[in-house]
Amino acid sequence: MRGYRALLVTSALLAPVQLHAQERPWYDPGARLVNLNALSRTVTDTMGIPLAILLPAPPSWATVGRVFAAFAEAYAELKIPTEIRDSLHLQLGNPQFYRRFDLGGKSLSLYLDCGQDVDGIWAEIYRVSISLVTFLTPKGGDSLEVRSVLLAQAVEIPKSIRTKDCGSTGELERRLYQMALKSLAQEGYRKPR
Repeated sequence: MRGYRALLVTSALLAPVQLHAQERPWYDPGARLVNLNALSRTVTDTMGIPLAILLPAPPSWATVGRVFAAFAEAYAELKIPTEIRDSLHLQLGNPQFYRRFDLGGKSLSLYLDCGQDVDGIWAEIYRVSISLVTFLTPKGGDSLEVRSVLLAQAVEIPKSIRTKDCGSTGELERRLYQMALKSLAQEGYRKPR
């Protein structure tokens, strides 16, 4: 009898975990870290501007996978190679790529605030090392949270000894989100009101 009670208590404790696994068997939450070696930083899926996408149906591999694919298409359209393309942990991006002057046909100074000096605006005149990673996190109901983390550093060329950390203006993260949402709109995915 005592063994039976212990089994009942154990079953009662495990039931919520099993129920959660049945609700979302396609998503394993947990810590998702990306080590950005060149910038000596670690980012998590709690960084970045949180934006939401409402799914046309309850979250599943198919609906979340379609959002993942839409962001991959947006990266490709901006000509940002996706070195990280992890559909299991729902993250994609590039821990280090370089741009000079522009990205996706727009000035880097629109996306990055690197400061300026007598030579001009750093984001417009120097080579910029960029890390951009997007995290997708299923939320309750039919919602999916999107966070794109942008880190950058301007490097004065040819000296390469002066560097300047850049802050994000939030415009690149919003542009990625809007590009993905535009490709998803006809399938019933939408922005919350």
